[in-house]
Amino acid sequence: MADERSDQEVARRFGHTKDYPYGWYADYDLQILSEATKAGVHGTCEGALVEVGVYRGYSANVICRQAAGRPVYLIDSLELAGASPKDWPVGENVKHVVSRLTKWDDGPICVAHHDADHSFEVTHEHFEILGPHILLGGILAIHDFHELPYPGVKQAWDAFSLKGDFEPWGHGYSIQVFQRARK
Repeated sequence: MADERSDQEVARRFGHTKDYPYGWYADYDLQILSEATKAGVHGTCEGALVEVGVYRGYSANVICRQAAGRPVYLIDSLELAGASPKDWPVGENVKHVVSRLTKWDDGPICVAHHDADHSFEVTHEHFEILGPHILLGGILAIHDFHELPYPGVKQAWDAFSLKGDFEPWGHGYSIQVFQRARK
């Protein structure tokens, strides 16, 4: 699989060789993220790809490989020690935003990946900001969804999902993916 080899090359570039060679992502989580991104991009959905919480760019590299020239927004406040845009993917279609996510004015979203602040308040705010812009058939991937140390992530999803607009698409060890089924 070409993507798997590319992920291994990214891991070597960053010098990671342990069980989690891509920061806090297991191989299977990145595979799920890649497949979900591909489904959102190559489905009937148009729009941008957005990652909130880029850190060192491991998952952003996976997302950018599936972008097919669509705009990609990589958003991170750089508040977490070790976060650095120097390692983020670059390209004509990739925009680095070093800031907290407080609004979204850049049009429809095809794929959104959330791996930022894990508190209920901030995570819920991010879902409220991005959610309305995710198009029918679009993807919302949430990292640390199943992690006990971060109950705020799942609690924020439970509160946001009461609207019933998203359905489960798939999951990995620490990532949960939803697809917009209703607007």
